[in-house]
Amino acid sequence: MRAFAGYLVLLLAMPLAAFAVVSPANVYRAQGIAAPDCDGPLRVLMSALPALLIYGAGAFLAYQGGRRFHRVVSLLCLIIALATVPNIAEAARELYRNAAAAIAWDSRLRLFCPVPLGKHIPWPSFPLPPCTVLWNIGLPGNRPG
Repeated sequence: MRAFAGYLVLLLAMPLAAFAVVSPANVYRAQGIAAPDCDGPLRVLMSALPALLIYGAGAFLAYQGGRRFHRVVSLLCLIIALATVPNIAEAARELYRNAAAAIAWDSRLRLFCPVPLGKHIPWPSFPLPPCTVLWNIGLPGNRPG
């Protein structure tokens, strides 16, 4: 009965593992658009880390069973757990890439925008430099007040 419960957990976690393996860390980059994806990496990590833990523990516990069937199940669990690792690494890389892009964006705004951050200017009738236009529509963390 205990082995049946373990196999049932592995079977029920299969959709979670499938989602963890096939979902991209950045949906926009997967479509060819160079844009940051705010919720993509966390969505991948929320499904990939539990799948890695479940199937990693399943591989370890099934291997200790000793019979041929348990060894095959252990090998399948190990393959599924290892299939999630590249997606976890890509999601972590995407999180760091998003953080670096936000820091670079913020420093560019401070260097080139004539308007102090946190101040809202009305739209003038003359053309503005591109950074002021971007600042005025509201970048993350720089919302007009």
